[in-house]
Amino acid sequence: MIITIDGNIPSYYAHSFNVMKMAQGFRDSGQEVELVSQLSWQGIKIRRKVGNLRDFYGVSDDFKITLLPVYNRQFFTHPIRARGYFEKASDYIKKKNPEFVFSRGFITFYNCVKNQIPSIVETHRTDYDHPFMKMLIEVKDHPYFAGLVTIHENIKKEYVKRGIPEDKILVLEDGVDTSLYQENPDKRALREELGLPQEKTIALYSGGLYKEKGIELIIKTAALFANDDLLFVLVGGNEDQVQHWKKIGDEYGCKNIRFMGFQANKNVPRFLQAADILLMPYDLEMNYKVMDINSTSPLKLFEYMSSGTPIISTDIQVINKIVRHKQQAWLVNPDDREMGIKAAIIELKDHKTVGHTMAQSALKEVQQYTWKHRCETIINELVQPYYQ
Repeated sequence: MIITIDGNIPSYYAHSFNVMKMAQGFRDSGQEVELVSQLSWQGIKIRRKVGNLRDFYGVSDDFKITLLPVYNRQFFTHPIRARGYFEKASDYIKKKNPEFVFSRGFITFYNCVKNQIPSIVETHRTDYDHPFMKMLIEVKDHPYFAGLVTIHENIKKEYVKRGIPEDKILVLEDGVDTSLYQENPDKRALREELGLPQEKTIALYSGGLYKEKGIELIIKTAALFANDDLLFVLVGGNEDQVQHWKKIGDEYGCKNIRFMGFQANKNVPRFLQAADILLMPYDLEMNYKVMDINSTSPLKLFEYMSSGTPIISTDIQVINKIVRHKQQAWLVNPDDREMGIKAAIIELKDHKTVGHTMAQSALKEVQQYTWKHRCETIINELVQPYYQ
């Protein structure tokens, strides 16, 4: 099979991590896998910066990665959708003649369907009037359209309204690679390795440092613990984002925040397991631009659950459909904001057995959300029925 993305490998965007993890998941499910994507000048620069591509994404080397360049000016200016790339990718895939294609993008998917290659597309888009939608609608009844995968029932309903056959839509949460997490980590050794203090209680956030991710809520909460032995650690973000939030932290007078910057995906589990508490706040007063808060799949939550570390999250629908309050995570009323997060931190800090019990329950629960399990479901629900 071939997996393809209408984007750039490598990149810092979540969809590229999704695609690489799906490639790994299909390979772990017994498929012969090749990933096809665009090679651009920006991708080359990112690769030079991050080093080993597979370490960056936290995947193994047992599937093939093919990056196709375009030889025109857009090689330097267009990290995605460079002129000529889709024709090149489609011709390459047609010559390979795979049993099926799994695409995270509409254009290559559309071309593969037209080239009579059984194809599945995954999309998390909620801008349903985008021109790409016309491409999907055009092939919705095509015999080589094998199915559509998305992450939320609300998205499925909108696609059904637009004519996509309901029996061809599969709703699946995102996944996690639980093999990256040590079963019984030595927290002291991890902290020494990562340069984190042994004596502090560490509340950690991992992910993009976008304002929509509740970073200012974390900083405001940190300011409430100014005289405590609590250290707030933020893992992720580019240099500009880190400097921006450092400045905001200084404005709040925070001396108990440490920014670790962007980390390769294979290193993230070590940070999660070195912490005492994991934070996942959402600010409902904010206009979300980097995701749809009502229809996202909580990829970060699955990573947190895999770590065996207690979780504090804002209580929103996309979270409480996965975990329950005081059972797998401590869920804070959205109206409580930083004061609610503060109270939750104090509770878990003072009653470690409560956090341990929640974390162990979360670790058990997350086993159904592995990338391998996700890919096996796609094979069973979409690929195999297509060939029957």
